[in-house]
Amino acid sequence: ALTSLQEALQRKNLSLDSFANSSNEKLRAAVTAIRSSISGADAIASDKNVPLASREAAVNLLSWSNDDNTLRTLITLATQTENAKLQKAAQNSLRLQKNAKLPELLLAGWPSYPVSVRAGSLEILLGRDEGMKKVLDGIEQGLIKPAEVPIDKRQALLKHADENIRQRATALFPQNADRAKVLAKFSDVSNLSGEADKGAQVFMKLCAS
Repeated sequence: ALTSLQEALQRKNLSLDSFANSSNEKLRAAVTAIRSSISGADAIASDKNVPLASREAAVNLLSWSNDDNTLRTLITLATQTENAKLQKAAQNSLRLQKNAKLPELLLAGWPSYPVSVRAGSLEILLGRDEGMKKVLDGIEQGLIKPAEVPIDKRQALLKHADENIRQRATALFPQNADRAKVLAKFSDVSNLSGEADKGAQVFMKLCAS
């Protein structure tokens, strides 16, 4: 329920702080209760002795926090490979995170991430404009290989509303140029004439085998 609430708030560009000083007493009380739960969630999420269900619930709560230490906890859990369920929960929370440091901190450990973790991390980063810029920075610096970015994500960057992002993506993903070279290489194929007799001989040989 809290996740759905947070997604709804994000769609309207609102946060808990928006309701902290509300004239509605019940609303203020709800905000206080959520914040109180968040304050203890970090320790629970990180404790391997706590039942998995409780850790997952704590991870979900951490998506509400903008604290840097909380962000580091989520990144640690999202990039570990020991527990897939906890990893997925942490990745989902990172998608909802509003901390501006997320792209920088998530990319800080990039060289040590396995391929599966990198794919999930890229999806998170490319879900926000600042993350897109950091990914482009990483490619320009040699930290991220262009091939690591899925084709559909490249297309999104190439068609982005931000001109700067489009221009940088065009320079880093010269897909159109590569495609043109391939087409040019085989452009004369349509002009070639077939030899029916030889084709029939090949066909019979293959069928006979």
